[in-house]
Amino acid sequence: MSDAVYFIDPSNQESIWLLVKDFVPDEEDHIDFDQYGDVHICFSSPFDSQETKDFVYKTILSQKKLVKKMKTLIECNIDFNIWQDNVFWLETPQQLSLTDIHFFNKKQKDSLVMVEMITSKLLTLCSVLNEKPYI
Repeated sequence: MSDAVYFIDPSNQESIWLLVKDFVPDEEDHIDFDQYGDVHICFSSPFDSQETKDFVYKTILSQKKLVKKMKTLIECNIDFNIWQDNVFWLETPQQLSLTDIHFFNKKQKDSLVMVEMITSKLLTLCSVLNEKPYI
């Protein structure tokens, strides 16, 4: 049997359900067989909230067959895309201008969330590149 490696976005509940579904016997065919050897689960980003983390762990731990086969459960921190040797992209959902960061902006809460997200992605990039910027 081959090992299974899953790269999953932890904030996508459907992908968590599809993972668990791979280890649930098919009710219609009444077939219960071992499809994979060891299972390695790699999360592509950190959990966005404690509720998400609780949901993921509760869902995974509910499937005993999956837990028995699970050998790896890690966070890969793939918060950026590399295009060339020295070109990367942070893949943010919207553009952020300097005026959005201004403290008196009406959209201050949204702007701060965006700044925190970009900061987290840059921190991941720096750690992968083994860079220690002085800020």
